[in-house]
Formats: sequence, C-alpha cells, structure tokens
Amino acid sequence: MKQMGERFPKRRAALAAALLGGLAVFNYWPGGAPDAIALSSGPLVEPVVWPEPFREIALRCQGRRVPVIMYHDVIPRRHSGSMWYDVTAAEFEAQMRELKSRGRTPISLEQLYRHLTLGESVPEGAVVLTFDDNYQGFYDIALPILRRYGYPSAMFVHTGFVGSPQGRPKMGWATLRKLAQSDDVTIGSHTITHPEDLGKLSEEAQIRELTESKRVLEERLDLPIHFLAYPNGGNSERTRRLARRAGYRMAFTIENRLAQESPSILAVGRYVHTRLELALAEQERTTELAPAGLVQIPLDRQSDVSRIEGRFGGISLVMVQGGDPQTLRSSGRQGVAAFVRQAGAKAGINGTFFTMAAVQGTDNGMVGPVRVSNEPQFVIDGLKHRLPRLRNRPLVVWGPRRIAFLTFQPETMNDEDPIREFMPEYTNCFVGGGWIVHRGQARTSRELDSFAARDYLDARKRAFFGVTGDGRVVLGCSTRSVTTVQLARAAAEAGVAEAVLLDSGFSTSLVFEGEVLVTGHASMDNPSRPVPHAIVVR
Repeated sequence: MKQMGERFPKRRAALAAALLGGLAVFNYWPGGAPDAIALSSGPLVEPVVWPEPFREIALRCQGRRVPVIMYHDVIPRRHSGSMWYDVTAAEFEAQMRELKSRGRTPISLEQLYRHLTLGESVPEGAVVLTFDDNYQGFYDIALPILRRYGYPSAMFVHTGFVGSPQGRPKMGWATLRKLAQSDDVTIGSHTITHPEDLGKLSEEAQIRELTESKRVLEERLDLPIHFLAYPNGGNSERTRRLARRAGYRMAFTIENRLAQESPSILAVGRYVHTRLELALAEQERTTELAPAGLVQIPLDRQSDVSRIEGRFGGISLVMVQGGDPQTLRSSGRQGVAAFVRQAGAKAGINGTFFTMAAVQGTDNGMVGPVRVSNEPQFVIDGLKHRLPRLRNRPLVVWGPRRIAFLTFQPETMNDEDPIREFMPEYTNCFVGGGWIVHRGQARTSRELDSFAARDYLDARKRAFFGVTGDGRVVLGCSTRSVTTVQLARAAAEAGVAEAVLLDSGFSTSLVFEGEVLVTGHASMDNPSRPVPHAIVVR
C-alpha cells in the first residue's frame, strides 16, 4: 500500500500542519503553552499509517464546539417511495446556503480528528458533513453542490452493497476510486452488510464486519481507512474495543450531541440532517454562553501572600493573593482554620461544592471529581444522574508550573486519564460552581444562567477562587450577601483574570494568619459551616 502522503499531497500537507500546529487554547504565556505534544516517530505498520498512537478525546479540544451532520440519500424530488431520511436537491441546497449565511465552515474528518485528539484549532463555527450508505445520489446531486460551496464531506460505505442495482442505486468501485483520489471527500467504513445493531452481533461477526470492510476499502481504493460510522448508530463497549483493535481512529454514532461532548473518540455523536437547526442552535448556545473551553496560565507559586480589602464593583471584597495553592479534603467536615493549621499554611478558603449540605452533616462526598494534595488518588463523582448537570462548569487543574480552567464534560473528564494526559504533573483539581470571570471580564447573568449553580441569583455571602494574569492565585469573599453576578463584577474589577465560584452561603469562610476575615454563618462556636474541602496557600 502506498503511503497517504505519496498520493495525496494536500492531505500530507494538512497532516504536517497538524503535527506542527499550536493548541486551540487561550494562553497567558506570550509564547504559548510550554509543553510540546509527543508523537510516535516509529515505522508505520499497515494498514494504520497515522504517526501517533491511538488517542482519545483530549482536554485540549474544548475551545470549540463542532456538530457533525448525517445525511443519507440525496434525491431529485420526493415521491411515494421516499424515506423520511432522504433529502431533496432543493432541501440540500437550502441547507448548504443556510450554513454559509450563518457563518459555518465545514471541515474534513481529518481536521475534526486532529482537533478532538490533539487540540489543533478549527474555525469558529466549524461543522462536519457526512453521508451514509454509498448512495449514487451523493455523487450525482450532493457533490456538485458541495463543490460549488467549497465544502468537504465524508462518505461511509457498506462494502457488501457497492454497485448494487437493487433498491436505491449505490456507487460502484470506479466512482468510489474517483472520490478517493479527490481532496474534498473522505471515505470511511460502514461495515459490510449494514447490520441493524452491530453491537448485538457475536464478537466473531463484529470482527468480520469491522475488519473486512476496512480491508476491502483499503485494497480497492488504495488509501488507508481510519474512520467508521456504526449502522443505525448501534454499538457496544465490545464494538468500540474491536473497532480500536481493527485500526479505526474515530467512529460515529447517531446520538444528538456536539463532538466535544461525546463519550469517546469511538462514539462521536451526529445529528441527522432533519435536526440541523437543533445542531446549530446547540453550537451557538454553547459558543455564546459557555466560556472559552481552555485557559492556561503559568502559576506564580513564589509570590508573597498578601491581604487585600476594598470596594470593587460596588461591593466589599476581602481577598488573599499570592502563595502556593493546595486543595485539601478531610475525612468528614471541619472549619477552614483547621485546614490551614494542619497544612502549615498562611491562609485558606472553603472549597467547592459537596454532596450533603446539612450543617450537621459529616459526609465528605464532593460534587464533581476531585484530586487533593493530602490524598493520593483521583476521586470520581459516582452519581451518574448528577454529572450531566455539571456540563460546562469549570474544571480547575493545576500543578507545579501552570493552572488551567476547562469546561467540564462529564463523559470524558470524570476520569483521571485525560487530565493526566493533558497535564502529567498535575496535583490538584476540582469542579467549581460556575466560571464567573473570564479574560478579566465578568460573566453576565445570561451566561451564568446556562452554566452555573442554580442559586446564582440568590443573595448570600459568596466565595471565589481565581488567578491574576501573571499567575498569582486569589482567594476572595464578599463581606455581605450578594448574587454571583455581583461577585463576578467585583472580582473582575479587582483585577482577577479567571475566577470560579466556590461553595457559598453558610460555607463561606476566609482565614488569614489565624484570623477569620469572612464568615458565612456567624456564631461564637461555629463561625461558618464545617466543610470537607478547602483551598489553602502557603
């Protein structure tokens, strides 16, 4: 088999750009992020020709949201034999025109793959156009329209039906070879026989459907096949394992979800074309209302710890700035002052949200995954029904050199592997209640309404964790009851570059050099509700 770059110079150039390109992130480093992406440089083994090992969806891809659209046959006009998933030439033309008028930019499967796994940047408003079942209507009707707009696409072929005259005409091998030699159409596998549910077949049958379709396409088209679409979306954990073993790099379901919110690179969601408006609306909503998916700032752990008080944004704030931050968790609940003493720290603040809010509670379960300095293991959030509600809340991760803020995705981030792949040296992480300041700008009520804790409009004493643009951490509290929107404005005016909401109300507690500066529930014996999680600075 010829190497991909020998026959497809544009694809070779695109691949080279991917290997040399930067990350789609917002960095506070003048020269970008400090870590290079390590790629395998060993010999290529047929039929897999990608130079890197198998890669899952990476945290680096969170800077964009990309919908993948699924089409089937494209027909001249509707008639009695038309199926609901057919699209007419006029309807398809209208959808392409709609994409252009709304500033969308179709990208290839290779671009999507490199974005999801390597964090390579893609255009704002990127979408992916895919077609299933090898219909001749794609070549006769859809392709001329796509080329008129300059849009790339992908065709998933079930090899047992190539050239079949039965029912709807299917493209033959000669036509598929023309597509394979072009730079604007990617060919992928759709199995051999298009089983109703691939995941319910025996392992032997699944292996045959996955490997033989790939082998036949590679031999007949003389190019590597890296991508797969499960017929009817049917797959299982076993199917995905077998697909990986067969050499596929990315596979698609028919779950309505944005690509970055998929549970695996081998289970990337797609929207059927009849739900194009939903796909674009979800992309717009997340792009407009969620903060940037990934921010990295070099962490200044050597700065002096100082106390700051004043009025900012019309409210009184008390803050502690600087020092080396650590998160800590107790076996039950305790006051922030106890955390500070035990760590030999100079200051501390109550941490993020925990599962049992009762003042007399002793449970130390956390909302979202956590890793703390005084425990060796990463702790997942085991309540699966709660995880979807945490989507796009801030995941804060830091290690000795840098701190990062990401939009939490429950399918991939309730697991240490992607976090460690992103930041191998990380020591702390937690999920905040809302990303309240981004790039020095306070998040608005509309933005917080979509991706923050439900009580963001309640007036109560509020706490936040943040960082300045030059990498000094900030622990801050309001001295009176305020909304999260008011807290965000104040933190931004105080010079905080990025900030997330911590547990507030009765839990609010800021301690500096043994003095309790702010309390959420004042009494002689219990200045604030005991908490299981705290952030301290040395």
